[in-house]
Amino acid sequence: MRKIPLRVLYVEDEELIRVMMVRFLERFQFSVCSAANGKIAWDLFLEYRPDVVITDIKMPFLDGIQLAKKIREKNVNIPIAAMTAFSEPEIIEEARIAGVNEILIKPIDVEKIRELLLTYEK
Repeated sequence: MRKIPLRVLYVEDEELIRVMMVRFLERFQFSVCSAANGKIAWDLFLEYRPDVVITDIKMPFLDGIQLAKKIREKNVNIPIAAMTAFSEPEIIEEARIAGVNEILIKPIDVEKIRELLLTYEK
């Protein structure tokens, strides 16, 4: 078992959803850093060095697919989960090509995110 909390970078442009999800994840002893868009998330990724990234796909400034590509240039092993309200195969395929490991369709089941993160703790 890990002695230090799993560091999670959570990226979501909808403020209410972001705040609620951060609170939920912190209740389960994850260390969470959050960003409102991909541009902020990229800077936080470099500074915070998370263990896992969970990002929305559709965001202003730098979307989740562009963010995943930038992350993969720096770190090929970090798990990346992408959230989307759009389940079109083209978007999902583009995300997978960018290096996303998990696709989560909105509305997100918070328990599913918790279970996913627990698999990365081991």
